[in-house]
Amino acid sequence: MLRGIHILFITYMLTVGVSGWDSMDLQMFDLIEEVKTSFYDYLGSATINEIRRAYRKLSVSMHPDKNHDDPDADAKFRQLVGVYEILKDPETRQRYDDVLVNGLPDWKTTVYYYRKLRRMSNLELFVLFSVLCTVVHYAVLWGVRFEKSTLLKRHKARDRKREQIDLQIAEQLNKIPKPKWHDILPFAICKGVYSFIAFLPTLLSFFKGQISEKIEERRQLHRELVGKHRKCLAIRYLPSILVALFLLPRQSISINLDFIGCLGKSKAIYVNVPGYDIEKYSYCSE
Repeated sequence: MLRGIHILFITYMLTVGVSGWDSMDLQMFDLIEEVKTSFYDYLGSATINEIRRAYRKLSVSMHPDKNHDDPDADAKFRQLVGVYEILKDPETRQRYDDVLVNGLPDWKTTVYYYRKLRRMSNLELFVLFSVLCTVVHYAVLWGVRFEKSTLLKRHKARDRKREQIDLQIAEQLNKIPKPKWHDILPFAICKGVYSFIAFLPTLLSFFKGQISEKIEERRQLHRELVGKHRKCLAIRYLPSILVALFLLPRQSISINLDFIGCLGKSKAIYVNVPGYDIEKYSYCSE
């Protein structure tokens, strides 16, 4: 809980430190570092009208369309426009004068690091973030070990002597693995991915066995239902068959006696029908 509060407090302080500067200040700082000379060397330090006249004159002579041989013509013209935008406004001009007196924000201010981050590419930001995460992760591993040792000392110091405490703490600390170089975040991620890939065949075989078991259960249930359905049909039509065999004239009997063999799975049926072989239909077949 306290660690979370500390992190939130540091984040808040960094946000407050950066929020004291607006986008115009940040652009002006970048332009100052890019130009590397005083803005007044471009347009002079006179009134706004004279600055405008000087800007018009320089914009014509420094325009990229008139300087095809200069590969830096676009950059120089862009710098000229930025200098003019700052000096033509009294407020931004006053800010620039303050920078000339006090200098650019140094490494002691948060805006210094914020400006550095703004100019980084996505690859540089990713590398920086990975390095920071690795360092923090390694520090956390040592912090966990230190915290465990502190808790052990507090717990054992209640009812043990100092020598016994140190001996027991040393024995228990030896059981706690020390953080090593292959425990840092990049190697931990690689080991996790490798373990997951190695576990995939076992996981797939487990799911395959579960699916096969479910399919076999459904087949068994289907066979049981079909068997019950056949028995119900046989019991239902048994009286009609017996009536047809015993009561109707022999000339009118035209039923299929193979159906009689399916009236039961193990129960024998003996029907005395003149002209038919009783032994052939005295048992039930599947």
